Amino acid sequence: MNNEFNNGSPFRIVDTGTLTAENTVLNKERTLRARLAEIQHELDEIKLTHKPHTPIAKQTTTTTTTTTTTTSAFCRYGKNCSRRNKEHVISCHAGVFLEDRLVANFSKKSTGTEKNAALIIRFWDSNQNCWRWVMNVEKRQSGYVWGLPGGQIDEGETSWSAACRELKEETNISLDEKFWDRDTEQKFTIRGHTRFYQNHYTDPLIWSYKGNPGNSEVAYVEFPRETEIFESLRTGGPLQCGKFTLPLRQCMYSTGRHLLAALLA
Repeated sequence: MNNEFNNGSPFRIVDTGTLTAENTVLNKERTLRARLAEIQHELDEIKLTHKPHTPIAKQTTTTTTTTTTTTSAFCRYGKNCSRRNKEHVISCHAGVFLEDRLVANFSKKSTGTEKNAALIIRFWDSNQNCWRWVMNVEKRQSGYVWGLPGGQIDEGETSWSAACRELKEETNISLDEKFWDRDTEQKFTIRGHTRFYQNHYTDPLIWSYKGNPGNSEVAYVEFPRETEIFESLRTGGPLQCGKFTLPLRQCMYSTGRHLLAALLA
């Protein structure tokens, strides 16, 4: 039997008389390689499961929480997991490591006590195959920071109308509801005073709003990747997009865990 490879081909040259025996050996080899790949995959999952938790910035206020055992960001049991409660699903789905805690008012409707409103406008970048958010480079006393379009709710305004008004003032984007499905939008309140609206925005002209909006409070409108925003919220580190590498607004870091939990619920 000739064991040499044929011009780099993965197939061995064998004599006719030994073909059956050689095929048996090859089949066993394939089986063992497949099993080895499965074992390696299981080892990788174990390493991910035991990745240490990296906490986000400390909360400055006390909130009412429901606490369960901290879990990894990946659920090895899939859809049949017996722990598929809301908290566990967040950790499984996020791809980031969160404590399994939820502020009770995440799923409640507005109580009418919100003082601020913000829009999380996400759109699909077909060139880079990623989700992006509309974010502002804001001028603050301490320097430039990343922030979401939004602001205070004026007397007589609803939280939705205030969010849309602030979006127009800060980015020049007049939100067109034909590109924003109110039936599928995600609404949640952080700490009982900031109402967020989040949804997929399908306006094909969204890229035209990138740049300097000519606003005294906003220096630039940019579109960071969603995955990098999540990482910055998780770690408390800066966010890089285009020519800017800046921290998020402190209020986003301080509510980062809760904001991520609400977005990924």
